[in-house]
Amino acid sequence: MCFELPIVFNFPLFADISDPMPENPQPDSPEPPKLDSPEPDIQGPRSASFFAELKRRKVYRVAVAYAVVAWLIIQIASNTFSSFGIPDWVFRFVVIGLILCFPVAVILAWAFDITRDGVKLTSPVNGKATKAKGTSNKKSWLSVSLAAAAPTLIFGGLATYFYLGADDAADSGLGADKLYYIGSLAVLPIQVISGDDEDAAFAVGLHEELLTQLSGMDPLSVASRTSTLKYRDQSKGIREIGKELGVEYVVEGSLQLVGSQWRLTLQLIETNSDRHLQARSYDRDRQSDNVLLLQKQIAWEAAIDTYIHLKEENPPKGMRGERYGAAISEMKDELEELEVRFWADANRTLGEEALSKARKIIAASPDDSDIHVKYLTILGQLPHLFVSHEGWRAEMMLAIDHALRLSPEHFDTYVHSGGFYLIAEHRPNKALPLLQKGLKLYEENGDFSHNWPYYHLSSAMHLTGKSAAALEVLKRVPIEPEFGQMLYWEGPYELTRRFEEGMAFMRGQLDKAIEVGDAKAQLDIAYTIARFESYWSGSNQPIESFYENEIENLLLSHAFEAELLFILGDYAGYLREAALIDPSSDPYASNAGDSMINRAIALRESGNEQLAYSYMQNTIRGMESNPFIFELIPGTAYASIGVLNAMIGNEQAARDAIEKSEASLDPSRDLPLYYMANGILAFAYSELGEVEKACEKLDIMLSGPTGSCTGRLMLDFEDSELGRTPQFEAVIRKHVDQLRDPEILDTYFVE
Repeated sequence: MCFELPIVFNFPLFADISDPMPENPQPDSPEPPKLDSPEPDIQGPRSASFFAELKRRKVYRVAVAYAVVAWLIIQIASNTFSSFGIPDWVFRFVVIGLILCFPVAVILAWAFDITRDGVKLTSPVNGKATKAKGTSNKKSWLSVSLAAAAPTLIFGGLATYFYLGADDAADSGLGADKLYYIGSLAVLPIQVISGDDEDAAFAVGLHEELLTQLSGMDPLSVASRTSTLKYRDQSKGIREIGKELGVEYVVEGSLQLVGSQWRLTLQLIETNSDRHLQARSYDRDRQSDNVLLLQKQIAWEAAIDTYIHLKEENPPKGMRGERYGAAISEMKDELEELEVRFWADANRTLGEEALSKARKIIAASPDDSDIHVKYLTILGQLPHLFVSHEGWRAEMMLAIDHALRLSPEHFDTYVHSGGFYLIAEHRPNKALPLLQKGLKLYEENGDFSHNWPYYHLSSAMHLTGKSAAALEVLKRVPIEPEFGQMLYWEGPYELTRRFEEGMAFMRGQLDKAIEVGDAKAQLDIAYTIARFESYWSGSNQPIESFYENEIENLLLSHAFEAELLFILGDYAGYLREAALIDPSSDPYASNAGDSMINRAIALRESGNEQLAYSYMQNTIRGMESNPFIFELIPGTAYASIGVLNAMIGNEQAARDAIEKSEASLDPSRDLPLYYMANGILAFAYSELGEVEKACEKLDIMLSGPTGSCTGRLMLDFEDSELGRTPQFEAVIRKHVDQLRDPEILDTYFVE
């Protein structure tokens, strides 16, 4: 019997001759060392042995692989986490985790091997540097790969978790009901640094308007005005205010009077860190005619600056950001459909629906520049609001500010802004630079779909005394003009008294109208040619011939015929046709043929003075009840009231109106209107019997670009007392160059 002793080392302590031979004996195996002999140090000194052991255990390889992969993870995380909706603190957690896990990876690399038989402790070095049975001659690359992949798997999974869970977390928070949520903020009362009670009242209104503007931006949650008023006179810190109101940001500011301007200074502050994110100043003229509009303009500019900065801090991201983008895109498609229908029908209801849809998009995406331009474009074209609607004018001014602020390089921004100031505000000097830039951008864009930038600019030019330049602009139109747009050519030719050139152009257009069979265009263009011919010759014969040729034309409406009869002096015929005008169906009803002044003149000339005076008084009352007209065209409005009062016999009222007209004349605002007002004043002075002043005004009118010219005045005053005075003849002869044949004066002025 033999006893089997335990194995203490990797060789038996004793061997019994009765033991069986091993199955696979090793030939020529060296005799094992004696138990009491020391193990030789085959690795050299202790320090060299340690680094050699690191190398043997492949710790260097694992450390390098870990460092490379960790660096890649940090780079990827820094560039992608925000796009996937992963909070900033997660990125910091990843970096710290990678650093802390590095020694763990090194220790694991030292202690373990991954072998064919599984994970095992790394065997120690024996005297001959042999390895345990079952291990490979060198460490498997699988261990290195696993060490490198570990941080990727851990932190990749963490990133995925936060990406998928970010929306659920957000949806359960304060902005759960919003397509896109930036954060919460409070607007503290604005402090007045210098000024009086007016400045304090302005600051209160500005605070309320700023709250209104920010509250209208859906991605923001704004604390109520009531909750912020208590901080007007308190000196609490921003952190404390943020905690009390439960907001992430605070807007605070001050108002001071600097010279003749208000200066609003605002700061945007993050409450948890008391960090200033933004500071801006806004200067405005204190002497404003519309304080409420001024407050809206300043408040919106401050609100959009705040919104844009906060959006940059918290952009739409993750799955929620994708849903937000899809919702905005869907609303834009709906707006596009409404726009197409609106432009096709010019329908009031469709226009209001389109504006409503645009407002919803702006509320959801306040800084969307394209939608602001669309809003301006649609608003400017609503027929029922055009020119006289005060609320519309204020809204247009705000829309212009918004579009210019957010889309300063879009040609439509300038074309529609300039068109508003040109037509609705009658301020061609302000419109001119806007329209010039609009046309420049339009031509640079190269997508020529219409001629309107050219038409608006040419109109502004001839209204500012640049009629020759206006014609040059019209010659650049990229699209063949429509017949209904001939008015844009007619004005510059008439204002520059280039009648011969204008008639040649119109005859070419008439040939085109005949070629395509457009009967209405033929009628309109033929009438323009007749008028030009009449003004150039100083004779009504061309208009008489036109009327005779078109008398049977079914397109010659009652309003059109009334205008012709008034020009020709057939007042009874004029009154007959004017009584038959149907404004709802007559395309020429807006012409002068149906004006109350013309009816009053026709009644007086026909001998019905009592009814004529009644019409004149009604006209005066109607004009005086509309203050907008005195804001828009004060010179001509007061001059017209002066003429009517003079015709009625109200001399003092006439002189008062004339004085107001003289005081409000401003050639720098609208040059043709300035000359036109002088022409109307000439009629007023004529009615008052002041021949010298009347002729002085006529001389001024003929010296500038107006629709009135020498030939037209000869027709207007042919049978009047003024037309037979030497002063009138002197004025006409002074401007004889505006006539085709000066010799006509020899037969016109006869004893």
